[in-house]
Amino acid sequence: MAVALTRSLGLGFAVVTLALLAAVAGEATRQLWTMVAGAVVALAFCSGLAVINRRLALASGVGTPWKQSLYAVAAIAIGLAIGIVCASSTTHNARVISLTAAQDLSRAGVRWSPRAGDRFTVRTDEMSGEVFTVADMVVEAREYPTGTLLAFNGTTEWALDSVQLEQALWLPREDQLRELLGPSFRSLARSNTATYQVLAEIPGQPERSFTADDAADAYAGAVLALVKAAQH
Repeated sequence: MAVALTRSLGLGFAVVTLALLAAVAGEATRQLWTMVAGAVVALAFCSGLAVINRRLALASGVGTPWKQSLYAVAAIAIGLAIGIVCASSTTHNARVISLTAAQDLSRAGVRWSPRAGDRFTVRTDEMSGEVFTVADMVVEAREYPTGTLLAFNGTTEWALDSVQLEQALWLPREDQLRELLGPSFRSLARSNTATYQVLAEIPGQPERSFTADDAADAYAGAVLALVKAAQH
């Protein structure tokens, strides 16, 4: 009975850990701490299960899935490593600019064509501080002859059905700001004072350095200078 139960547990957790491997690899960039916590718990459990299975096999002489438990441990460790690497490579680009910088860009005339993954806030006191992401299942950009409408699907907790594009304030990510800079972008560096410096060459001007506490805001400063230069 004990052997059968142990075998069932070993095989069951082998399947579960494969699911965790996919979850960690696919979701780490959005919910890193929950994925890591789940992986660590599963890692500890399957490690203990491998030890129990091995001892049971030695004591009873009956085969147990201790090797499968070790495979599960390896799968979790690989998934955890992949998740952390993915998070470290994408989190930087996922940062958005500050509300003040976003307002400056909007006033300067930077236009926004919503696409999946874009982040924004709504220009109302009630929605102040709320950041939304354009996604077909949550916030969908719908094109009408009268303009673009951002429709909130199944989000009654926000007490909001839809907003006009003009009511939304785009919060561009670092990669989007770098794209807006285009060939004007030269480099991004971090100074000894922990600030970020974006080096850009604005047409008709010598190379300039734009400094901010956050890299996204440094990019935003360069984009703002580029837009203002183009208006003159």
